[in-house]
Amino acid sequence: MKLPSCIGGKRCCPPEDCGGIPGYYGFIESLEDPKSREFKENTEWLGYVYDPENFNIDEVNNNLSGIDKMIRKYEKELNESL
Repeated sequence: MKLPSCIGGKRCCPPEDCGGIPGYYGFIESLEDPKSREFKENTEWLGYVYDPENFNIDEVNNNLSGIDKMIRKYEKELNESL
């Protein structure tokens, strides 16, 4: 099975558990002022300074290859148990 690979993209995906679309927009607004309480709280919660403009195609493809490895491992285990 050949899985797709990413050939391009734009912007970073929203962080997990940021509150859906409305929460994401609020989260982005909180990043506009690095001196604000919200910026500090959100950066502490996330564990790093989030850059919504960041897109790393190598990181995306690395994550996709991890899925491929997981599927191949599952297929191997399944075939060995039959």
